[in-house]
Amino acid sequence: MKRETLCKQTDMQPGEMRQFQLGRRGILLVRDESGDFYAVGSECAHQSAALVNGKLERMWVGDTVGESRPDDERTVVVCPWHNYEFDVATGRSPCDPERLRIQTYRVEIEGGDVVVNL
Repeated sequence: MKRETLCKQTDMQPGEMRQFQLGRRGILLVRDESGDFYAVGSECAHQSAALVNGKLERMWVGDTVGESRPDDERTVVVCPWHNYEFDVATGRSPCDPERLRIQTYRVEIEGGDVVVNL
């Protein structure tokens, strides 16, 4: 397995995302509001928009029709073109989880470095 150091842990604040290019592979590194890091493919699975130009927010969930609230644990990146959402932990879109998904990569913190496993 190939491993790449993307940045220092202190280089990104909670709620921030940055795009990295590793050869031909685009990686979107996300630091959620809790401070946890996630790495996903950098393009939307719908029409290949650059997700770094989108938003990072808590996933909206609800128990009944017309009622919604931000989830305390799940974070999504929202596509800037058509507002498709992708869970940063699973890469799946809540709209169509079997068809719309982006690649996910395991992230580790080693000596203050953010390392992605490709």
